[in-house]
Amino acid sequence: MPICFGALGMTAEEIGNSTPFDINKRIKGYEDRQRMMRVFIASFITLPVINSGFKSPKKQLKLEDVIPEDLMNDNMMKSEIDTWREILKNAER
Repeated sequence: MPICFGALGMTAEEIGNSTPFDINKRIKGYEDRQRMMRVFIASFITLPVINSGFKSPKKQLKLEDVIPEDLMNDNMMKSEIDTWREILKNAER
């Protein structure tokens, strides 16, 4: 369980008292935090630097262009996401 000692910072006692369900939930939480950190860095550091630089692209980059895999929900297909976006757009009107 190197991930428990390293990334999660669990002690041997915590690992011994945890069930596999608890450990899997902690690992999922760690993955979510890392994903959100990548989104944060791309949103507030990477994209502004690229889009406002001296040789900035003619077409402004979007977050989806930089880190598409972090923005996709594993449980939903792209068509489902597009459908929900349309529903939300119509609801806002």
